This record gives sequence, C-alpha cells and structure tokens, in this order.
Amino acid sequence: MNYKNIKTKKGIELRKLKLSDLKPYFEIQKDEITKKGFMTTPKTLKEAKEELEILIKKTNKRNPSNISLAINYQNSFAGVVAIYTRNDVPLIQKGVEGFVSYSIHPNFRGKGLATYALKKMTEYVFKEYDLKRISGKCRIYNKASARVLEKAGFKLEAIHKKQAYIDGKYYDNMLWVKLN
Repeated sequence: MNYKNIKTKKGIELRKLKLSDLKPYFEIQKDEITKKGFMTTPKTLKEAKEELEILIKKTNKRNPSNISLAINYQNSFAGVVAIYTRNDVPLIQKGVEGFVSYSIHPNFRGKGLATYALKKMTEYVFKEYDLKRISGKCRIYNKASARVLEKAGFKLEAIHKKQAYIDGKYYDNMLWVKLN
C-alpha cells in the first residue's frame, strides 16, 4: 500500500502503528472506559503485542481490509483510529462497507482528538477507496463516543436493542453511519 502519514493542522498526525507503541496501546486496552466499549480487549502485554502485530500486518497489505493508524498528538502516542471491513474483504472491493473503531489514551481524552482523527480517516478512506458507507457503533450509554461520531459527520441510523452481551448483561448499541 502506498500510504503517507495524514498530517493535520492541530498538531495531530495519523501514522502507521509501530511495535514501539505497545506500552501506551496496552494502557488504552486496560482502561475501564475502553473495556466497556469493546467486546474484548487484550488481558496481557503478550496478547496486546499479538493484536498490534496483526493490525500492523493488515494495514501494510497491498489491498488492506483494515487500516489501523496511531493518533499522535504533539509527538506522543495518544490513541488509535481504524477503518475495517467484515470478513477481511479488501477495502478496494466495490460494494464493501467500512466500519470504524477508535480509542484514546486516558491522558489525552477531552481534547477532540478522536473526532478530528475520525474525520481525517474517513476523508482519506472515502478518497482512496470507493466506499459509499462507513458505520460506527457505540453503547447507548457511551455519550462521549456518540458525540465523537456525530461531530465527525456520522448520523444516527438505528438503536439495536440488546445487541451486545458482556459479563452477563445485555446492552443496546447505537449505529451511526456516514455516506459518501
């Protein structure tokens, strides 16, 4: 993939993930707020390293099905933003739907980084690939994540009742969509 870092005006850079991002990446995954937003998160540093290696490998493919980028803020790793497809279908394939994922390190929350990174990532993917639809989900109680999606130009499409089953409880998800 002929990929260039996505630089922005606000001291934010989206760049390829590196193994040297492992420690702050794992800190995000261990965070209680992050864990509530994902079905699973790595429990050990070894699992986080394996997950990070997979994300790096998928992003570096010639026709990726997943582009996971580090969010750098003022030269520090602040989080991850990703666009991926179901079943590892390449983003280049016609008719494929993209899905977003993002997480911010606790030390960098509340600065608008997720919103800005998500806007830049969706602009990039819509331009480089012929996607017509990108979706994002968050738990109905996750007002901060819903606000990120809304401010990044996503529209609430549906509420899926009892879609997520975590630790013996069912949770409702909001489905947000951005069209090209």
